[in-house]
Order: sequence, then C-alpha cells, then structure tokens
Amino acid sequence: MKGERRLLQRVVTLAAIVPVAAGLYGVLFGIDGIGSNPAVNVSADSHFRYLSGLLTGIGILFWTCVPAIETKTGLFRFLTLVVVLGGLARLLGLYLTGVPSLTMLAALGMELVVTPLLCLWQMRVAHLAWNEGPATVDLTREAPLLAAPRLGCAPPSPTACSTESTPSCPSPPPGPSPCASGSP
Repeated sequence: MKGERRLLQRVVTLAAIVPVAAGLYGVLFGIDGIGSNPAVNVSADSHFRYLSGLLTGIGILFWTCVPAIETKTGLFRFLTLVVVLGGLARLLGLYLTGVPSLTMLAALGMELVVTPLLCLWQMRVAHLAWNEGPATVDLTREAPLLAAPRLGCAPPSPTACSTESTPSCPSPPPGPSPCASGSP
C-alpha cells in the first residue's frame, strides 16, 4: 500500500502543476495570453484573470492533499467536484459555440477524465489505509506518565494527601495501604 500511496502522491503533485501553471499564466497575461482578439473587452479580461486565480488556488489545494493523501478524501472529492463542474461548463461551451483549441480540449480531458480517475485512486488508497488500521500498540504495559493511578494511592505530587484528614483530602482507608511495595 505504501508504494501505491507514494505513486499517487507523485502523480497528484505533477498533475497539480497544470492548474497552477495555467492559472498563473492567465493571471499574469490575461485573456490576451491565449491568443484571442486584440480588441479585448476589459470586463472579459478581468473575469478571465479572476477565474485564472481560482484555477491556481485549486492546484495549490490539490498540493495540500499530497501529505497524508489517504486522509484527505473529503477535500479531494470536493476539489474533483469543482473541476468536473468546470469541465461540464467547458463541454457545454463546446456544444454551443464549436470546438476550441487543442489546449482547451486537453484541459477538458484533464477536467472530465484525469481528475475523476485520480479521485477514484485516492479513494482506493484511503480505503486500503483504513483496512490496515492504526499501528499495533502494546496495551499490556503501563506508560509511566499515562498510567492511571491505583485506587487508594495518593497522587504523586508535592501536595499529595498525607495520612491526616483535611477538608480537601479525606482520611485514608483503614488497613494497609494499597500503595505499599509488593501490592498489585
């Protein structure tokens, strides 16, 4: 499972480069960066840069899933949903306005094929990790600082109760102390 987990981490790290790089490119160069009409509408350019910023953020959030990827199923699914919704919008645009450039078709493939497959793979790795369970812990040994105090024993502190009764410390039970050496 560790080998598959590491491979998934590497693939997600590499795949997230695409939205981060494309998003940063869009933020820096705007709609002119994709070779559109030189008479660009300022509002369209502003919206393009905004969406490019969101794309950058999606890629960065995928990178945050890489450490302990088997525990990030919720975030991974949410990001996949966002990407697939964007891909469906792009697909609708393809139907309504025609076939876009090869770059946009490659992005559509990332959105509707690669990202959902990565999500399924992440769910598999998470399932395998869940079935392995936590590391085995020896519960038969007491940890010195975490052991529960034995019934009747005074707490190990300088303000421990003495054998005399005070308002905050009740008198000890009669008979031999259960804290004496050799007692269970």
